[in-house]
Amino acid sequence: MKFTDMVIQNFLTIGEATIGLDDVGLMLIQGVNDDDSSADSNGAGKSSIADALSWCLFGITARGVTGDGVVNRTVGKETCVQLDVKDGEDIYRIIRHRKHKTGKNAVHLLKLDGTGASTDLTKGTDKLTQAEVVRVIGCSYEVFRAAVYAAQEQMPDLPALTDKQLKLLVEEAAGITLLEQAHDTARAVLVAERAQLSEVERDLARLNDRLEIVQSNLIGAERRQEVFERERAARVLAARELAKAAAGEAKTAARAAEVYDPTELAAQLAEVDAKIAGLEGERQRERELADDAAKADRTAGIERSKLTRLVDEVRATKARLTNTEELVGTPCGECGKTYETGDLTEVRAHLGQSLHDVVARCKAQKTVADDAQTRAQMLADALEEHRASMTSVAALNAQRDALRRDIDARAARLSEVARHTEQARKYLTDAETRKTEPNPHDAEVAEQTALITALTEKINAIKTTALPAGQKKVEVAEQVVRVYGPGGVRALILDTVTPFLNERTARYLGTLTDGHAQATWSTLTRTAKGELREKFTIDVVHAAGGDSFAALSGGEKRKVRVACALALQDLVASRATKPIELFFGDEIDDALDSAGLERLMGILEEKARERGTVMVISHRSLRDWISQVLTVRKHGGLASVEWVT
Repeated sequence: MKFTDMVIQNFLTIGEATIGLDDVGLMLIQGVNDDDSSADSNGAGKSSIADALSWCLFGITARGVTGDGVVNRTVGKETCVQLDVKDGEDIYRIIRHRKHKTGKNAVHLLKLDGTGASTDLTKGTDKLTQAEVVRVIGCSYEVFRAAVYAAQEQMPDLPALTDKQLKLLVEEAAGITLLEQAHDTARAVLVAERAQLSEVERDLARLNDRLEIVQSNLIGAERRQEVFERERAARVLAARELAKAAAGEAKTAARAAEVYDPTELAAQLAEVDAKIAGLEGERQRERELADDAAKADRTAGIERSKLTRLVDEVRATKARLTNTEELVGTPCGECGKTYETGDLTEVRAHLGQSLHDVVARCKAQKTVADDAQTRAQMLADALEEHRASMTSVAALNAQRDALRRDIDARAARLSEVARHTEQARKYLTDAETRKTEPNPHDAEVAEQTALITALTEKINAIKTTALPAGQKKVEVAEQVVRVYGPGGVRALILDTVTPFLNERTARYLGTLTDGHAQATWSTLTRTAKGELREKFTIDVVHAAGGDSFAALSGGEKRKVRVACALALQDLVASRATKPIELFFGDEIDDALDSAGLERLMGILEEKARERGTVMVISHRSLRDWISQVLTVRKHGGLASVEWVT
């Protein structure tokens, strides 16, 4: 992976600049600030070149500036950084804008071919495009700051990082982040397989629960089936006993009917009827007299009722005549006129005449009623006299009634015989029906038995096929997770990478400190109890100083940081998915004595020969060691770039 050319416009202090980054060798970047004589090279924009590269790649500078903070304050707009990247035979162009007239605030990714034509790889959002940029360069912002860019203020404190932070940084630097993605995928597969297995286990549990319920239902159905069979036998026996009893009752009734001789009874009844028929004349006269007496009695009653109504009318008329004064002020019942005092004489005369008429009619009616009563009494007396003179038929009627009772008794016995015989037949038929009728619980037993068979087959199928298969898949998925997990192949790779980092760190730190300081990358650490446990650390010891990184002086810490950063950059350059052959050292020479500076320059010169491009940003004159110089000159708020060889 090579960064070839970078074009900068209105970025931080730089107005316009085009910088080649491919196989430059060891180059010094210095600054001249014409706008501030007191600042010397500070503020000229030396670090803006590294910042421009970081911002173009990640949208944030190597020193953490984002947004409108990267726009040149003098121009105030039209900020753009363009970077060409060569990855094998492929060439990409990354263009990032800020407050730009055409590019707005967007990032674009193009793929160039040999003819100069391009294919736009820009996605729908900057976030998606940024992900594609990271994929192309194979490096995250964190790895860039730790291994490609080392600065006095921004250099990561590698020995002080946590186990997790250091592991992630080294894993990405070693190009094994794909293993982490594989681990995430493996865990997702494991979750899915466990969910599938859980579903199979739930299905099995549901089937077992269902089987228990069906088995319980079968037991209940079989019990009801047995109860029905026992009750069937009892019902058949009871029906036969009832038939036997009914047959006995029929025989008893038949013997009782044999007591009566139907022929003799008929002859005796005919003889009595003949005798009674001879008395018909007397009975006819009795009926006639009875009819006459009844009619006379009804007539007498009617006449008495008429007499009673007339008597009531006489009394009412007398009362009205007596109370004539009370009629004053009341309406006449016939014409409706209101009675006055002067009308009373006429009213009394009228009522007197009415009383006289009704008394005369009452007397006449009494005579009629008395005559009707006398006639009725005469006819009643005649009826009693006739009855007293009639021949008595009581004995004949009693004899005839006795004969009819015997005939009815014989008929009743014969009816009982027929009824009991029919009952016996019905009981016997019921016994046969109950004996052969189907057990209503047979179907339920058969249904539950078939359901148990089906459930058992499903359960056995799950136990023998789906469950073992699911368990095997989970087992395999767990093994895959372990393989791709931190304790698996990633740990193995870290164990493989550690010797490389230790060799490189020892090489650089030995040169910088004459072998007095040692920084050891380790995947194991010893606890207070002396036990070893897995933990990724950098242990630092100085022969003439402290036994930990925290105990070192500021200058010694800087040397350790530089050595670790250079070692990590070597890892990125040699073992990453896409090696980056570029290194920025931003004022990493600061606070080094002449001996330390000379050693550092020797290291950087060697690194430049190995990696192609090493750019050293410094406010010190390093021309004794670096022949190529790039000067950033700031004038009027804008910086330009000058090459000095």
